[in-house]
Amino acid sequence: MASNRIAYPAMLTLKQQGIRMPEELALVSFNNEPSAALFSPTLTSMAHPIPAMAQETVRLLLAQLEGDSPTEPETRIFDAELIVRESSMKKQPSAV
Repeated sequence: MASNRIAYPAMLTLKQQGIRMPEELALVSFNNEPSAALFSPTLTSMAHPIPAMAQETVRLLLAQLEGDSPTEPETRIFDAELIVRESSMKKQPSAV
């Protein structure tokens, strides 16, 4: 798993080495940049809820500035979504 900036050169290198995706190796990125859908094969990616993460960050920062922050560290968990594309999908046998 890597960012698109690392995944794309990796895909090119794998192709040059004759390694077929996804038949021999599946590749997944973690940031779901729009370019992931333009790669060949298209790149499976994790999509993160950036607006919700940013909103929670601002809320926590404002609470801290107002002296209203917790004394113990807190954990926030955000749901991510796996966007499955060709780089990790087994190709279906063609119908005869």
